[in-house]
Amino acid sequence: MAPDGSNPGSAGGGAFVFVNTTGDSSTAGHKASRSARAFVMRNARAARPWTTRSKASQAQDAAHSGDQHDGDEHGAGERKLSDAGSEVSSDQKTPAARKPRKGSTTDKPQTRKRRPQQYSPKNRKPSTSRICPRCQHELETAESPDAEPQCATCSASLAVVTSQTVLSGKIDPFNMTSVKMDGPTSYLLEFFMKAVSPQIVPMAGSAISHSATIHAHWVVPSLQQSAFMHAMLSLIALQLSILQPKRTQLRSLVQHHKMHAIKKVQEGLADPVKAVSDENIAAVFNLMCIEENLFLPEVPQTEELHADQRQRIAHMNGLKEMIRLRGGVHGLASSKMLQHLIVRHTVPQVGICWHKSFLLPRGLVGQMYKGYPASSPSYKKPAPMTRLFSELGFDEDLVHLVKIMECLEHDRKAWTKAPDEHEWDALDVQTIYSMMISHFIRWYIESEEENKLRPAQGLVSLCFIQSIAFLGGGKAPMASGPVTVLSRMKRMFDAEDDPLQGLHSTGVDLWIGILAVLSSDGHPIYEDQFWRIYLEAVRNQGDRTMDSFEDVKDAMHICMWNTMMDLPARIVWDETPPHWKREGASPDSHNLADPTNQRIRLPRSLRLGVLLSASNPYMNGHPAAHVNVEGTESAYNL
Repeated sequence: MAPDGSNPGSAGGGAFVFVNTTGDSSTAGHKASRSARAFVMRNARAARPWTTRSKASQAQDAAHSGDQHDGDEHGAGERKLSDAGSEVSSDQKTPAARKPRKGSTTDKPQTRKRRPQQYSPKNRKPSTSRICPRCQHELETAESPDAEPQCATCSASLAVVTSQTVLSGKIDPFNMTSVKMDGPTSYLLEFFMKAVSPQIVPMAGSAISHSATIHAHWVVPSLQQSAFMHAMLSLIALQLSILQPKRTQLRSLVQHHKMHAIKKVQEGLADPVKAVSDENIAAVFNLMCIEENLFLPEVPQTEELHADQRQRIAHMNGLKEMIRLRGGVHGLASSKMLQHLIVRHTVPQVGICWHKSFLLPRGLVGQMYKGYPASSPSYKKPAPMTRLFSELGFDEDLVHLVKIMECLEHDRKAWTKAPDEHEWDALDVQTIYSMMISHFIRWYIESEEENKLRPAQGLVSLCFIQSIAFLGGGKAPMASGPVTVLSRMKRMFDAEDDPLQGLHSTGVDLWIGILAVLSSDGHPIYEDQFWRIYLEAVRNQGDRTMDSFEDVKDAMHICMWNTMMDLPARIVWDETPPHWKREGASPDSHNLADPTNQRIRLPRSLRLGVLLSASNPYMNGHPAAHVNVEGTESAYNL
């Protein structure tokens, strides 16, 4: 009862209330004390709700532990609580029970209602929803059973992951990442985001912002996995050291992160849960790429950091076994970028070794992309190259590959115009093109084995390989092709029969000539012959006007031509002797052996992109940028 005789239940914010101070230990007194304390606690909570649930949970647990502590707790409550409006102490743990209602016929307090149970992993109900391994939020339901569910939380947060957020500390404000975000680490990540990331999907074009895709699928998963992060940082430091050879501290960073990565990978292999996880496989993949990069001529060999074939083979074999345990490349679907990078890293090895063991599985494009290309609306669109080659009696399998390429070009253009509305992202576009290199090489190898390879058909397949490889270099395509491709081009050109039979004046011969010149640049053994092939193609355009580079593109109107090829192709045209560009040139009007018909060499400058491409294994790039792998056993169990 309040001193003024008012109803305690209506006590104001500062009204004084009594608690039992008599020390009566009888049962009745004890129960009354508990009722009073319960009243005080209810008013205190009403005036100032508790800011944490954990203390309340502790109070509930204490209430069930027995009455032997009630006397001590009562004393503590008396000292700490003075009125209904006072703030509850943060360490208050007094259990509370309800005060008997007025007019009740019993002295027993009513049973207290249970507070809603706090959400926690322990009391969480079983759910069929999948959980994001990075943020522990529920994944969105996929549109189709075959599609991988997406995490909206990660997607939203990754859209703002930029180099600025790394340098400002916003990407890891509480130092929760697996590697401390200090100055050197931030510098390496900034280089990756600004210089390396755009080259991972060069076919997307500079107008398309695809950084968020790369960061979502690659950078962020590495933040919580130290083996992955250390391996990636070591590779980035190595790439940067090639561009900045005078900064010797970069080589120290390569070694530092490499050693930490190997240690963490070994620890992961000892854990059944982590042994063949996406992150551990990604770490080994990066370590293997480091060893391959050490074989590049641009990398100086030192005692601490040098090419080691044993290390490369060890990482290669380890990666093969890990992929096998995951069920092949299809088992890596949970990490899209890892799956795509491994597929794309295999392709250049096929171009270098030209061996069937490195080929991608037959029909992999259709398996990964729901029956592509037949499932695409573009499959029924006009395909002029396909029609021409069918009329010329080209091999049906080669014609089918050309049909895929023409369909793919339609879809790439549609994706470029509205990327947000397309089911593909930048990774998909780049990877499908890369896989086509393997399929063309497969056709060439099998046709050669069956003795049905014809010069014109062989040149078409080789030029498609070179065209895709050039586009893989984006705005800075590699200057030449691998010897494996060049030697086969030469063999086709040296055939007794006309290697371009049926292709003259169609524009396809001009397309082949330009790609042959670009592929042979820097290789004297092929340059002169391929240049003459190109000049003959120019001459064989008949009455077609050839006054400008735009006229050249018009002549190749049935060929698939990407604007990213304009720069290198324009150089070829500018190096063409002026009198070869006149309208109506007669086939017999020029002597190819005449000195005036020689190539007009224009000065060339080494662009950053070209050098970076040679040290960037994340690109499918060009086979010339990769190191040959000895042996005939496939790099991966795809």
